[in-house]
Amino acid sequence: MVELAYRGNKSKTSNNGNNGNSQCNRGDRVNSGNRGNSGNRGNKGNRGNRGNSGSRGNRGNRGNSGNSGSRGNKGNSGNRVTVVGEVTEGNSGRGGNRGNKGNSGNGGNSGNKGNSGNRGNRGNSGNRGNKGNSGNRGNSGSRGNRGNCGNRGNSGNRGNSGNRGNSGNSGNKGNSGNRGNSGNRGNSGNRGNKGNSGIRGNSSNSGNRGITGELLNTTKNNAQAIDGIIRTLFLMKNTTTSNAGAINDILLLVEDLLMLHNETSSGSSPLPTSCQEVKNKQPNSPSGMYLLETTNGTTNTYCNMEELCGSGGGWTRLAYLDMTDSTMNCPSGFRLYQSGGVRACGRPVTSSGSCVSVQFPSNGISYSQVCGRVTGYQYYTPDAVDNSFGSNHNNLNGDYVDGVSITRGSPRQHVWTLMAANCEQNCFDTYIHICPCSIGSVVPVQSFIGDHFFCESGVSNNYQQQLYTSDPLWDGQGCGSNESPCCNVTGIPWFHRDYGNTTTTDYIELRVCGDEGTDNEDVPVSYFEIYVQ
Repeated sequence: MVELAYRGNKSKTSNNGNNGNSQCNRGDRVNSGNRGNSGNRGNKGNRGNRGNSGSRGNRGNRGNSGNSGSRGNKGNSGNRVTVVGEVTEGNSGRGGNRGNKGNSGNGGNSGNKGNSGNRGNRGNSGNRGNKGNSGNRGNSGSRGNRGNCGNRGNSGNRGNSGNRGNSGNSGNKGNSGNRGNSGNRGNSGNRGNKGNSGIRGNSSNSGNRGITGELLNTTKNNAQAIDGIIRTLFLMKNTTTSNAGAINDILLLVEDLLMLHNETSSGSSPLPTSCQEVKNKQPNSPSGMYLLETTNGTTNTYCNMEELCGSGGGWTRLAYLDMTDSTMNCPSGFRLYQSGGVRACGRPVTSSGSCVSVQFPSNGISYSQVCGRVTGYQYYTPDAVDNSFGSNHNNLNGDYVDGVSITRGSPRQHVWTLMAANCEQNCFDTYIHICPCSIGSVVPVQSFIGDHFFCESGVSNNYQQQLYTSDPLWDGQGCGSNESPCCNVTGIPWFHRDYGNTTTTDYIELRVCGDEGTDNEDVPVSYFEIYVQ
């Protein structure tokens, strides 16, 4: 059963006048947590009594009559008669009467007892046991989010004007966001006809400086200014059809200026092939856009000339996304999330486990280190690398994680994994839905990941089917007590892989994965930047 914390009550309506304080009242304290789960179901009733035995079989047939008794003995002969003077033999006596018939034999033994009848039907199950008592009331839920501001109350009568307060100090200027990659260069327009030569000026006066000279003089020591011009013009070109030809000509001019800037910075005419080469030739080069010669032709690339991941400048940026910039869109195939002012890119709608991928070519740049960072958000119930769901947990090519997988090349080689857990505390007392780095976790990390991962959850304990925008993932902040080891890791939010003397030109691939459908879990990303050196 999922327990949800109640949201705080909507704040009370403000009654302040026109010049009154407009701050919203803080939301009321939330109600106690939901009542605990009902007690266990009562025991099943006793088994019914055994049915009665079937009727006894019929008695066997009576045995056959015994044989007749033996015939009686023959009777004795009659007495002999004697006549005086003559002996006359008397007639033989008549045979004795036939003996009596023998008694009938004893009756045969009774037949064998018939087989028992079939067993009676099983008695009905006993009545269901009484429902167990309700469990103890659960602990109070976490304090709800601050309630929305109440509707503004009717304006009160205007009070007397108070004395004007002192002006507050100006706030600090916010840091500039990272600049996105320049769009692809448009096709060059047809070159216009050569204009007529202008009237030659008086020899005594110096001629006016051409536009190329003016722009070069203005921007020769400011790569950021050139970068700004390029970005602005690309936006104008994409939105202003009637001026596209003119803007394209200006773009060509600015790229020529950028090439001249590179030549000036590097001290030689050939274009550099990586940011590291620029840094090596001109150690004081600033971070910004540089024109590089790559295997795919010349390309405008952002170079970070500052220290990253413990290594000096000269980092070439291969991947970049910042969804706080309203002009940026999700990579192809990703689905846009918008909630609470956050824009993020996740998996397309699916009812099963899946990954969505984007690749970033190295353009032939050879590197031995990868350094980057990713910001994502938790949607509903991701469970890191718990293997209770799905069948790809030991397959680097599958949906082995609820989170982000970063690999290089083909076949894929693991670089870093960024996991999203169900909750910060011990969900369901199982220790399987939390981060592997959390206290008490019993979930092992796959061998191909090793120690190369970050993990965090965006919700403390009770969760709902929503995008949790208040706690960005993998920033090393906002970890609960059980999850504190996950935030206290070296380098976070930056991940770093150093391959020593082994170099490669592999492309970098970023995948957002989940082992269940998107109605149950997703981990969309709103920001990433990945560099190689």
